[in-house]
Amino acid sequence: MIPQGVATFLPEAAYLKRVIEREILTIFFRWGYQEIITPIFEYLDVVSVGIEEGVLEKGYKIVDRANGRVMILRPDVTPQVARMVAMLFSEHPKPLRLCYRENVFRHEGEHEGREREVFQVGGELIGLSGPEADAEMIGIAVQSLTRLGLSDFKVILGQIEISRNFIEKTGLSKDGKKQLQEALIKKDVGVVKGILKSSKMSKKEQKKFLELVGLIGGEKVLKEAAGLISNPTSRKALKNLGDVFSLLKYHGVEDRVMIDLGEIRGLEYYTGVFYEVFAEGVGYEIGRGGRYDNLIAKFGSAYPSTGFAFDLERLELALECQGRHLPFSTADLLFAGPRKHINQIILAARKLRNQGYRVIHRVCDGESHSVLRSYAQSMGIPGILLVEGEKEPKLVIVNTESGKKRKGSLKEIGILKGKTFWK
Repeated sequence: MIPQGVATFLPEAAYLKRVIEREILTIFFRWGYQEIITPIFEYLDVVSVGIEEGVLEKGYKIVDRANGRVMILRPDVTPQVARMVAMLFSEHPKPLRLCYRENVFRHEGEHEGREREVFQVGGELIGLSGPEADAEMIGIAVQSLTRLGLSDFKVILGQIEISRNFIEKTGLSKDGKKQLQEALIKKDVGVVKGILKSSKMSKKEQKKFLELVGLIGGEKVLKEAAGLISNPTSRKALKNLGDVFSLLKYHGVEDRVMIDLGEIRGLEYYTGVFYEVFAEGVGYEIGRGGRYDNLIAKFGSAYPSTGFAFDLERLELALECQGRHLPFSTADLLFAGPRKHINQIILAARKLRNQGYRVIHRVCDGESHSVLRSYAQSMGIPGILLVEGEKEPKLVIVNTESGKKRKGSLKEIGILKGKTFWK
């Protein structure tokens, strides 16, 4: 028995997890990002300044037996990156492009639909304030999911400063603003209308605000919103959103993006463009990100920043729901034969491994081709090299999937150089 909310990964599940991590990181690397590994523990008094209050409350805290200071088990990666940048990268040329694969730990209630250990892959772009930075991160997110074969997903894009300015102008109390935010998040138009009636907004302003937060769609949403916004700050935010969307066209991902001007999750955290990624078959976001220009300053150095992270468990569920099964494979080849030929098998397997093949070798006195093929299928091994012969060893090459066979020679083992010669 293990603690609730954590997982044990058996070989196939561990393999799938690593494949997804590798494929996403491959995209990051192609864009020039460098991987970092953050500490699993942080001193609470150091990192807490950058952690959202709700996340901080869910953190697991322990006492450092060496000095009595309180530590927190990593509940979020981005504040750690912010600390690292402010304290360790202050003299490093900007912008910084960093990526990671980490697990975070948060105490979640039994019925909240989340595990206590969450595996994430994400990235941060630090030192760029322009729309090209936000578009770059969204482009990476979309390319990552496309590389994994996810076919039905959308990036829901918003700009937090548009709604923030409207909410500030309502004149509502702190509790009233909080209630309005919660109603907007739930898309409860009736409650929103009721709260606005008690605000300082005129009926005309209330009508415009309700129209604005109801705008969802493609690029035309930006034109419709322009007719509803008059204050300079919100108009500037809308222009920023339009600039980001325009750049997404050049990244070739605009069809994957939907603008939602009523989305305000992360109002206290994000400072500009933000987004959530949803996939068919999963009832909650599989990833989220956005601009957080105020975070790093809390650790001593101010840098504009943007980033995102995927929840791997949710991403795996999305792939499964859409019928995208990543093939499990423990090796490229099963090299089998009788014990009397084991020396030749070991030598040949060694040559193959030196060429980059993953090889399992196996003694199989008396085992039939069907038994070996069944074993190879269960292990996701596409090809079998079978040594036969009483005196001189002879090679039979078997395609695991089709069962087709052909004769080969041990001499060709040394000159394969990447060939999928079992096909």
